[in-house]
Amino acid sequence: MKRYLSILALFFLWSLAIYFFVDIIVGYLGYALQIQNKVLTFLEDYKIIRSLVIALFVTAVSIYKNWSNNRQLFSIEALLRYFLGFSLLIYGLTKIYQTQFITLPFAAWQSPLEKLPGTRLAWAFLGRTPWFQILLGFLEFVPAMLLLFRRTAVLGAILLLPMTLNVFVINYALDLWSGTKTLSAQYLAVNVLILLFEWKKIRDIFLIIINKGTAYKYFKLEALIILAVVIAYLYPFSKMLLDYKNQKNELIGNWFNSHPNEWVLQSEKINDSTLDHRVLKSYFGVYGSYSEINDTGFVFNGINYNLDEKKNTLDFYYKDDSVVHFTYQIHNDTLLETHRIIDSSKNIKLTQLFKRRIINPGR
Repeated sequence: MKRYLSILALFFLWSLAIYFFVDIIVGYLGYALQIQNKVLTFLEDYKIIRSLVIALFVTAVSIYKNWSNNRQLFSIEALLRYFLGFSLLIYGLTKIYQTQFITLPFAAWQSPLEKLPGTRLAWAFLGRTPWFQILLGFLEFVPAMLLLFRRTAVLGAILLLPMTLNVFVINYALDLWSGTKTLSAQYLAVNVLILLFEWKKIRDIFLIIINKGTAYKYFKLEALIILAVVIAYLYPFSKMLLDYKNQKNELIGNWFNSHPNEWVLQSEKINDSTLDHRVLKSYFGVYGSYSEINDTGFVFNGINYNLDEKKNTLDFYYKDDSVVHFTYQIHNDTLLETHRIIDSSKNIKLTQLFKRRIINPGR
């Protein structure tokens, strides 16, 4: 029974390794050399069938030739190493040549941040700095090269793990394309599988790193002291960050979940005289920060505000130390009406009406 389970497990591993390894060959012939024929199309369309057939043949030969399990595991690991190594050589090269993180189409560069899909935002972020792209490329390219050689394979697999894990997390956390999600999951799985093949070496390395077997005096006391110091050190920072996270008022909106308010000017009048329409979009931020878009463009620096929700007052503070005082009301949770006395001696009052728009409503 044990022998049959062993044969079945090896058959599964052969199928997995062949599935990935043949993909490299087919991809190289089809994409790099631009060779197109019915055989390659068949192999591409029926990946699982081709892998099972070849694995069945190899398993049958291994039984007939009485190959040892260790010999088969070595060969399976080699196929997986070559698959991961050659695959990441390509991805490393695209980053070194700075041809991967390009935001397309170029018309998207003129779109507002709010209207860009997450995939384009991620690509624009990752491609922001050329040297960062090149660094990422070498961090993939060098370990991938090490993975191809038996002597340096374990080192390559260890160095690649942070990269494959990071790519996997980025793909799923930022909800990138389904194809890249699948590839990132495959690369991470193969990377982990290679390390599992070398688990004895990994275990020995881990024991060396943590100084297993070395006795430390007063270790428990050291642990208690460090834990207490860390708690005392992080406590004021935690208070600051939680205070920042909990900043809110009725003008800001749900900013922490990426849904702040935009207040768009609808009309304004002095006493009963309606003024000409102008562009004014107001954004109230945390800690009294204020920004707006008006006829002159985007304005951010130099304006702060103070809101008193109980008294319904709103004060703006400017760089020149001047203060502008408003009273306000919010109607139906959608309209903001502000009042400001321009000239108290003549009882001249400015009234403005803003409509609330939630930013990123669909996200």
